[in-house]
Amino acid sequence: MFRFASFAVVVMGKEHNISEANRQLGDTTYYKRLDQDPTSDHQRLLNEKLTEMLASKEIISEDNIEYLTVANLRAGRFYLLPTIHKPGNPGRPNVSANGHPTKRISEFVDLHQILPSYVQDTTYLTKLSPCDISEETLLVSLDAMSFYTNIPHEDGIEACREERKTRETMDPLTK
Repeated sequence: MFRFASFAVVVMGKEHNISEANRQLGDTTYYKRLDQDPTSDHQRLLNEKLTEMLASKEIISEDNIEYLTVANLRAGRFYLLPTIHKPGNPGRPNVSANGHPTKRISEFVDLHQILPSYVQDTTYLTKLSPCDISEETLLVSLDAMSFYTNIPHEDGIEACREERKTRETMDPLTK
């Protein structure tokens, strides 16, 4: 491994990468093996919901539907990014959603929301000098494992509904 100012080049053996992927995907707390690819079913359900939203609620336009409908469907692709700061360099799981039915929904929501959709890297904390921090300040760091899979679905959906209600008057999509 070669280390430069703020990044590293990692050379990892194929066997280690496959073993780490199998270790993570084998955890049935977070992952379930499927007998078939559900991507086209997801697109069908999305199309039904978009049509319903356009017809009954008039909260999206036909241009929105055209944008949100993916023409060349692809299943999400799982891959790992090595976490070089942890012992054994476990992989951070990622899913490339290019061509997946939910890709454009995520972009659409991100474009129309007020709150940020991600937590920015906190490397700035290492640049603070001791005099920048008062004695009353408590610095906290966290590392979430399987973050999104640990959010209970119903609670997550309800939190989104509540957030939406609090800003309906500011959001042009609800007018």
